[in-house]
Amino acid sequence: MEQSERVQRFSRLRIVAVIALCSLAYFLYRLFTVYTVRTGQCEFVKSDPLPHVTGETLPRIPTSFPARDATAAGARPLVVMSYNIEGHAVLWRSWHIRGIADAIRAAHPDIVGLQEVHRNTFGSRQHDQIAELAKLTGMNFVFGKSYTPSGGEFGNAILTRGTILSTKVHALPSVGEPRTLLESRIDVDGHQMNFFVTHFVTWGKLGRTSRKAQSECVIEYVSRSALPYILAGDLNTTPDAPEIAILRNSNILKFCGEIGDQTHRFTHQRIDYIFSDPGWQLRNARVLHSGTSDHWPIMAELGWVLSPADSQSPLEKSSQRF
Repeated sequence: MEQSERVQRFSRLRIVAVIALCSLAYFLYRLFTVYTVRTGQCEFVKSDPLPHVTGETLPRIPTSFPARDATAAGARPLVVMSYNIEGHAVLWRSWHIRGIADAIRAAHPDIVGLQEVHRNTFGSRQHDQIAELAKLTGMNFVFGKSYTPSGGEFGNAILTRGTILSTKVHALPSVGEPRTLLESRIDVDGHQMNFFVTHFVTWGKLGRTSRKAQSECVIEYVSRSALPYILAGDLNTTPDAPEIAILRNSNILKFCGEIGDQTHRFTHQRIDYIFSDPGWQLRNARVLHSGTSDHWPIMAELGWVLSPADSQSPLEKSSQRF
């Protein structure tokens, strides 16, 4: 009997040891092949001249957009979504991406900003998740790589029923996983805008310094937009955090949503956000309790309310931030 107990105890210890060794190997792999210390300023030099904008080169957005289909009467607002899709969940849920696509299709968005998107990684079972989502939703897409785990790519992406005219991927200051800001110029129904998608670092208060630097960097990039703009992303902290205050207190970004809304289904906190150019009127914003991710998708309906004569360019607003 004692010998049997010793064998069982040894078996349990061996299982624990194997799990510990696997965890250590995974940590070391990420430490030496993924993690980075990318601190300091954004990529651009702050003394670089700002782009020149005139009334003739600055398209503005009308108050509403044409209806999506011929049977709908009248016009409607621009519908935008932000969604952390938890791409690695495909490892234990083979139908995960189809559930994500179902949630997106049900909302009928014009533009979707996605985070935690895998392309041909171990975590995606070597599938290209953004290509699959584009096929399932019938939308156009662009992907912005943040880093390359296990031979594939991980980062942010955009789905849109509009036309993607240009794209840039900006590296953000990071300690830990590399983070980026995806910027795309998009035409929806003949009207152009800049759509930004990002995913800040995690680790609670340990990541606060990095998230503050990322917030400041995002504001610098957004302030250089020569078009109306929208920012969407998983910022990995709550609305009362000082790094979110940097965004909320800037006069170039307007928070679209309710502070008390919960966007993470397990922590019951808001960590996902949509911000807009102040020229947009927020008509509706809500959390959609759908999909297979550990994050709920969030949505905002926007209409452009400022005329070219009444509005300031982002560059003018940027010069008044301080």
